[in-house]
Amino acid sequence: MSAGFPVKQAAWFGLALLLSLGATVPMKVAASHVAGAVTARGAEGSIWRGRLVDLGIGGLRLGSPDAVALPVSLPGGEPILSLKWSGAGSLRGRAAFSTRGASVRGLTGTVDLVGSGPLPRTALALHDFSFAARDGRCAMARGRVKAALSDLPLPVLEGTPRCVGDRLLLPLTGDGRTLTLRFDGVRATAELRGPGGVILPERGL
Repeated sequence: MSAGFPVKQAAWFGLALLLSLGATVPMKVAASHVAGAVTARGAEGSIWRGRLVDLGIGGLRLGSPDAVALPVSLPGGEPILSLKWSGAGSLRGRAAFSTRGASVRGLTGTVDLVGSGPLPRTALALHDFSFAARDGRCAMARGRVKAALSDLPLPVLEGTPRCVGDRLLLPLTGDGRTLTLRFDGVRATAELRGPGGVILPERGL
């Protein structure tokens, strides 16, 4: 028997022990670093079968996805969660948390902004949307976003998210119109402009 066998055996035993212990770790422990521009009102279940309650990005409310920790991320103490929302066209992606900040990665799917503030009901289609916050400030934003506004005779508006100062900015354009969504971590605002000027003034969502 090779001398390497006991080492392999110990490694597998350690992994099995880690997984068995992880099954009892509450999801709220894995998400304990959610703060600043990436927020959650709470967390339920274990890291293998949990849920983040009212997940938000820079003030954009995303609902409550099911969340499962990726085992490879656990030994480093900075969990990465696989996220899945229920319903047709729902979001999928990942979230990562650390003492330095939090991020969402590769979100793809549709988010409904229920008509509030200046906007009618709006569907945001995200494609490979990623956002990172450091110390509560926007540190990185990329991907593609499209918006369809109900009850307004407008084309689909689209654009690329970016950081402007500390805030997340979504400038969405189409056919001479621009919908600008701004997220500062606590408050979200929207403004709609057309060829003739302001259609809907900037107000909180």
